[in-house]
Amino acid sequence: MKVDSKIIKTGNKLPLVEEFFSLQGEGYHTGKAAYFIRIGGCDVGCSWCDSRYSWDQNLHPMVETKTIIENVLKSGTDSVVVTGGEPLMWTGYVFRLKKTVRQLMIFARLLMSLK
Repeated sequence: MKVDSKIIKTGNKLPLVEEFFSLQGEGYHTGKAAYFIRIGGCDVGCSWCDSRYSWDQNLHPMVETKTIIENVLKSGTDSVVVTGGEPLMWTGYVFRLKKTVRQLMIFARLLMSLK
């Protein structure tokens, strides 16, 4: 499935690899429950990446950000982690998603490449 440039310009959809509720497994927040949103597409390609299956955005369905937010709310979480791939490929859309989630009083973190 090729990502339609019109969809990218509107910012209403993101290539969603997966979303799930789990425990944070690394870093300062290790052991804390969170809702994870993995966005497809990566233009960095870090050698240590554990989710290379997310790199090709065209392999993942374009999902409305509204739907993703509804799923976050249904989960009952108080913490969201947006990861990838490289979420910063979708900067405007990811930050819009993050802002909306924060307005709902849910703590949001963005995981990205440091390369």
